[in-house]
Amino acid sequence: MEVTPFKGADGAAAPPSPVMSWDDGSFVINVPGEDLRLRPDTLAYYHYEHADGDLYGLALLDRDGLILLDLPGEWLHGELRDFAAEAGLWFTVMREADVPVRLARRAPGWKRLPGVVPSPPSRWRKRLVMAASAAMTGAMSYAISAGAWETWRAVQWIGRMALELLDAKWAALIFSPLLFVLGPLKPLLVRLHRRRVASGKVFGLPYGINIVARVGSVQVKRGTHTLPAVHDQGLRLVRYTFADLTGLFIVDDHEGVRQHLPGNWPVAALDHFATMNGFTLETTQLTREEYIELVRSATDATF
Repeated sequence: MEVTPFKGADGAAAPPSPVMSWDDGSFVINVPGEDLRLRPDTLAYYHYEHADGDLYGLALLDRDGLILLDLPGEWLHGELRDFAAEAGLWFTVMREADVPVRLARRAPGWKRLPGVVPSPPSRWRKRLVMAASAAMTGAMSYAISAGAWETWRAVQWIGRMALELLDAKWAALIFSPLLFVLGPLKPLLVRLHRRRVASGKVFGLPYGINIVARVGSVQVKRGTHTLPAVHDQGLRLVRYTFADLTGLFIVDDHEGVRQHLPGNWPVAALDHFATMNGFTLETTQLTREEYIELVRSATDATF
């Protein structure tokens, strides 16, 4: 039996990429130019609704619940259940509230592979993108006059939505005049972000995951998606390494690991941010058992 994702928005079938099958006790994922063979314990379907839209996907978990492979895309429940039963695997549906923390629990060597190839744009999608471009023009005009970084983030979301709905040729045609006029603004906003980083108000790269220091708390932002604020009393930043994985835990002394931010966080920049805000910075190398305990105790995460 083989299973592929499907395009749920308009009912059209997606090209068979990736294709999952079961062969001689191994889980096989066929993608262009590569065949992956894994031995998962569980298949976990997920759906997560956030500020940037709905996210669907399928995760392959090992016996400890760590992510071996993440396959974003829309999948049919019935096919997945039948496939898991035939392969002798557990099948589960993640609770929506648990999706971020569970997807952040990565196994060494984990991978993320897109599951759906966009279909050709329909007429309504083209009209929607044209409307979005007009809205973008107005929002960018406001951002220029007010110097509003948060507005710029909102405009980015509009642009990303348009690019997802329309292929590159149409997007370039529609947005090229706007980009010609507003393109010089981007370097200015990047410089503004760097000044905020230098002052210790923000940690992170432009357009990436940022930790924002506020009076009495810190807050993690990624685009328009914001994690709950963490009060800074006794706040500790713990940068970890485990096998080929790196990441950051935001910990307070009362509630333990509040947030888990997987990724490569530069120690020198972290130290500057911690020093400027009076936080404690720790760096540690974890065993598998320690890593599992900490990622399971996190109450929220980025992924």
